[in-house]
Amino acid sequence: MPDNDRTIHVVLTDDDGDDRELFREAVGRLGIKTDLQTFSDCEKMVKSLLKDRTGKTPDVIFLDVNMPGKNGLACLRELREDVEFARVPVIMFTTSARLIDIQQARKFGANLFLNKPSDFNELTALLKKLLSPAGYRTLVTANY
Repeated sequence: MPDNDRTIHVVLTDDDGDDRELFREAVGRLGIKTDLQTFSDCEKMVKSLLKDRTGKTPDVIFLDVNMPGKNGLACLRELREDVEFARVPVIMFTTSARLIDIQQARKFGANLFLNKPSDFNELTALLKKLLSPAGYRTLVTANY
């Protein structure tokens, strides 16, 4: 559980390079110790985290839904089948508002389903809320 002295390990998987860069910039402005690891697709994330087991287990994972190849929902399902990742908070972070995506994210065990803010300041405020110690404690138990 993150606290003021501990670094939060965050993973973002999103095929949009601009979105990854905005996320990185927003995280950098939080004033919270974070270690951000980004992936451009689910295959690379799954290979790194589940197959090769490189790096440490993340404190929270942000997944885009709409990606070429394996989409974020398929990736979520695979993460939840792994004992080590079954309890890691996963936030579906997407532009999708399709009801089927929301329903499947819930079914596969996402903690939250959030639409990406279109404004950088909104993104920064949202991440600060989610990654603060109090926000993280809420996130861990969240099941939307």
